[in-house]
Amino acid sequence: MEPESGGDDDGCMATPRTTKKRKMKEQLPAASSSPDDTYKPYFIPEYKRSYPDNSSKEEFPIYVEGINEKIGNKNPLYLSKFFKNVKDIVEKRSKIMVVFIQAVAANDFLSHSCLKENKLKAYIPAASAERTGTIRFVDKESSNAELYEKLMADAEIIAVRRFTKKVGQEIVPLTTVSVTFVGTSLPQYVFLDKWRYRVYTYVPPLMQCFKCMKFRNIVKQLPKPCIVSGDLNAHHVTFGCEITNPRGRELLDLFDECNLCLLNTGAPTTVGRPGCNASVIDVTCVSPDLAPLCEWRVGDDAMGSYHLQTFTDIIVSTTNYQVNDDIDKFLFNKTNWESYHNLSEALFTDFNSNSDSPLQKYDEMCKIINILRNVCVPVYRCHAAKTCRAPAPWWSEDCAEAVNKSKDALAKYRNDMTIENYIDYKRLNARKKMIIKEAKSSS
Repeated sequence: MEPESGGDDDGCMATPRTTKKRKMKEQLPAASSSPDDTYKPYFIPEYKRSYPDNSSKEEFPIYVEGINEKIGNKNPLYLSKFFKNVKDIVEKRSKIMVVFIQAVAANDFLSHSCLKENKLKAYIPAASAERTGTIRFVDKESSNAELYEKLMADAEIIAVRRFTKKVGQEIVPLTTVSVTFVGTSLPQYVFLDKWRYRVYTYVPPLMQCFKCMKFRNIVKQLPKPCIVSGDLNAHHVTFGCEITNPRGRELLDLFDECNLCLLNTGAPTTVGRPGCNASVIDVTCVSPDLAPLCEWRVGDDAMGSYHLQTFTDIIVSTTNYQVNDDIDKFLFNKTNWESYHNLSEALFTDFNSNSDSPLQKYDEMCKIINILRNVCVPVYRCHAAKTCRAPAPWWSEDCAEAVNKSKDALAKYRNDMTIENYIDYKRLNARKKMIIKEAKSSS
């Protein structure tokens, strides 16, 4: 019985390919007996990133930064004369990104003499020239250097790293290994001792920014125009709150930085207790292109939650868009062929194709065919109007009555925020939840 591969779902051993997977590696140094060196990440000695000359990309970015001081202290006009075949230059906090339009020009700039003269260093970002994947269920006894020696793939491998975890004071190896390839796409499989292992995309651990909680990064990745809405847990008088906290100030600055427009009108978005300040922690902002078309409002039903519903209506004139009419779809697979045969014989009895007016006879034949289709073929009409969903099978009149009473109590409390109205709303809201839960369980 043949053994099964622990690293592939289909468990089949692939036939060794006759084609060359990658270049022959140099002779590796003797592996150290130290446990720390066994699972130390292995990289190709003296490897330098470069763009392939036959790349189909249109942009080739290069990062330039200072060795001893920030590059911002350098004269940008002095540096720009060394950039040739450049598409764009983007200035960052401690470095600049130079985007070349040719791979050869980008590679040549990495060894330009001006870098050493001005104490600068240039490099290609890893995301532009490399991809990292993972393989699973790899034998723990093999070191990273040994795995690099044995692994074969369609793309060149430049680094191997086994994942480890700390248990007490001991470093324990895992069966998952990350492999870094040259190129902008991952190979589907790699081969280890003639066994085929599937390559999975490597997802790096989350690097959380506690200042903006990744809000800035998320907004920059969204396609524009965009709508951003949620419970941001920030207080600012601009939103409609009574107080302003540091988180609210930071969030308002992020809106300005990301070029977003605030839609909140100051209406409270939570059901607060009597005597408490109104809270507006549910914030909605949009791109400037959408802001003139949007209307923001707060709903009148909390849906059993502490937060009220918020709605963002986008007002668009229908005259600017084509409105399609209802479409009649003929179901020819359900045609009544017996009726079609009898009716066609009756309609074509007096039809004579020999005539001095062939166009007139052609029109008569088309009219007969249309009559046969309309009579013998059923029609399915697609309506553009919105259809109402049927209620849930467990929904009853008691559920509807409980929901209406809870909504009325909430509206009464929002108009007159007394302790009696608040208690009445909480009681009816709890009763609504209980009735709906019982209806679901008994259905």
